[in-house]
Amino acid sequence: MSEHLKILTFEQISSGHPVKHFGEFWQANKNEDGLFPRAAFNPARCLNILPWVVILKYEQTEHGPEFFFRLCGTGFTELVGRELTGDNVRTSIRPDLADSMVDDLAGCLESGKPRFYDMLVPVQGREFIRVQRGVFPVSSDGRQNDQLFIIVAETGFTLKGL
Repeated sequence: MSEHLKILTFEQISSGHPVKHFGEFWQANKNEDGLFPRAAFNPARCLNILPWVVILKYEQTEHGPEFFFRLCGTGFTELVGRELTGDNVRTSIRPDLADSMVDDLAGCLESGKPRFYDMLVPVQGREFIRVQRGVFPVSSDGRQNDQLFIIVAETGFTLKGL
């Protein structure tokens, strides 16, 4: 495994980290088909993690799957050093990591299972920041996954007041 990316289990995420907090919420709110419906996400119930929420929109194109930043929390924006809302994931991260990142995101969406990582921020000039990231499939219509919620905060970060 590269120094840039280490796969984690949910149990390896510390209890106060935003990824752990959202993971528990995601698990508790899946529907009978095992999907997390977008309607289950009420930002008022998750105020403490909103700065670290990233919502990706999935589109199947003639070139394959593409993901676009639909919403980027302020904590994430600070981590990457710029606002990415509206941008294509493939063109927003380091070119040498883009294809594998998009393939991994597509795999998560297809599997319907969240994925967890300890990694360096994959944005040029920000690779010195180590984060924990959870990637969670979400269904806007309750029938199939078509979005990803990504929770990302620095490794070792702990939410206050939990």
